[in-house]
Amino acid sequence: MAISVNMTASTFQLLNSINRLDAERSVTMARLASGNRINRAADDPSGLVAISGMKSDLVRINAALDNAQRSQAVLDTADTALQQVSTLVQEIERLANKGRDPSATSAEKAAYQTSIDQNLDAINSLISNTEFGGKKLLTGTGANISATAVQATKYTDLRVHTAANATANKVFSVAFTAATKVVTVDGTEVGKANANGDEIHFTKDGYSMSFVVADVSANVAASNITVTASEGMLFQLGSDSTTQVRMDMAAGITTAKLGNSVLGYLSSLRSGGTNALSNDGNKAVEIAAKASSQVSIAQSRVGSFSKYQIGSSIAVLQATAEGLNASIAAINETDYAAETAKLERQNTLMDAGLTMLQMVNSQQSNALYLLRGY
Repeated sequence: MAISVNMTASTFQLLNSINRLDAERSVTMARLASGNRINRAADDPSGLVAISGMKSDLVRINAALDNAQRSQAVLDTADTALQQVSTLVQEIERLANKGRDPSATSAEKAAYQTSIDQNLDAINSLISNTEFGGKKLLTGTGANISATAVQATKYTDLRVHTAANATANKVFSVAFTAATKVVTVDGTEVGKANANGDEIHFTKDGYSMSFVVADVSANVAASNITVTASEGMLFQLGSDSTTQVRMDMAAGITTAKLGNSVLGYLSSLRSGGTNALSNDGNKAVEIAAKASSQVSIAQSRVGSFSKYQIGSSIAVLQATAEGLNASIAAINETDYAAETAKLERQNTLMDAGLTMLQMVNSQQSNALYLLRGY
């Protein structure tokens, strides 16, 4: 083998191999240090694009989860208030039953009436003061959804429970046939009203509503019920605006609306009212019983919306977030076993390369030694 002081082809190959190994080892060490397989675009360009898209989706999903959990807290607050209203209404019903007892003295009836008045005040106070984040939940602008009817004397106590997040008012055509007692909405039968005061409930086109048929003695030609847009408490069930739903969590829960136009309203049980104990104890009991049922139904609606709408939305969003995190991890997380083995291999090859380079340098040193002999 020739001895030379110039760099041979094998020397260049060794240096290139050592530089390449050093670069590979730097990538491996960066992965081990950061825990990420992709630390720069050159590591995996297509993988980086995929991760970027999924991280963007994850930000949106996490924001939607925060919104849904806040909505859950709002509904829990409303549910607690309605539970208290229910207790107060049941107490009014109990007092009305005691007050209509023929054996009750005038003094006892007066005491029962005073307690009824106090309970009525407490209900109105609860409804008007239940708030979350500075927003009134059960009454006032932004909480209730209003509706109007052309035949206002025929269709009374209009209540909108949930509504699509529409930008324009929604119009329904409602008709009643006295002979068959059938109520139709936009030509589709939604129920029958056999007696004055019967309630009709229907769900259509993303709207859940109810109203009372006040007069079942005559036909009512198709007439419009108009639901005002952009009212009610707005809830977002998913990660975009198409999943938004409006809800009136306590439609008709004030004392002036509990009951109905045919039977009478809870507020009429107050001292001096049409249905105070001193006037008609039996009617007072009927109204209180109706009001109690209405509050229970309102509670049920809030609970159902919380469980089936918000609860289901949270479950789906959580599953989506878990899937995205798992996908990101599968693409980007460092496989420590594989990378550690790779580093060991790189270190071994680097040691071998340096040893070979040292041998080449030793040959060059021998050539210089021979030259010194001259």
